[in-house]
Amino acid sequence: MLDGADPISLDAGPQGLLLLHGFGGTPELFRTVADGAALAGITVRAPVLPGHGSSVADLGRTRFGDWVEAAATQVTLLADRCEQVVLGGFSAGGAVAVAVAATVPVDGLVLVNPFLQVDEEVADLVVEADESGWIELPEPDLDIADPDGAEGYACYDAIPTATLRSVHDSLPGALAGLAGVTAPVLLVASRNDHVVGTGWVDAASERLRRDPEVVWLDRSRHLAPLDVERDEVAEAVVRFVLSQEPPPAV
Repeated sequence: MLDGADPISLDAGPQGLLLLHGFGGTPELFRTVADGAALAGITVRAPVLPGHGSSVADLGRTRFGDWVEAAATQVTLLADRCEQVVLGGFSAGGAVAVAVAATVPVDGLVLVNPFLQVDEEVADLVVEADESGWIELPEPDLDIADPDGAEGYACYDAIPTATLRSVHDSLPGALAGLAGVTAPVLLVASRNDHVVGTGWVDAASERLRRDPEVVWLDRSRHLAPLDVERDEVAEAVVRFVLSQEPPPAV
């Protein structure tokens, strides 16, 4: 296991929060959010998605659908313990969260800088690399305004090409799946995100059945849960979860 790649499991009250990390990342990304939620009485789970936390080769043996299946199972497990489950995801984990929330009942959906769209030229380059036999691509530098915030955060130093291609191929379906989400939605967006930009906010809002709550971050970049406004991210997520009142006790 990579350092910092352990799942997060914090037991508290009847409201549950399931958090999904991004492509090549680990649950430690959500440490501030998870700790803040637990202090507020929210039970938190942040699992390690298949292929993560160990080696690039392990990640290369997984596909987007494997993460969706694993996340759906985690929703069911948390629902067995909690009266409510809010599902959250960051970057590619956001796309996974959408795919799950479109088919599995949840009480709320949180998307933090989700990876829901990809530039066609970039997608074509990944297809070309995959078909040319490139097994791995270099991992880009972390997009974060406060590098100290990423201290102790483990992620892979390369990207399996075929796995990345599976993510790209799944994004149109994930984006369309927003139309099937019936739960309240919180969107947390960094204005200076150099990975997914900000266009996803309008794209998501246009497809959702109800208007989402949108929280804009002015100083953070893509890795917002670790960045200079990580406390603001945690506060927004906790406030959103607590606003989904659990059903009255029978």
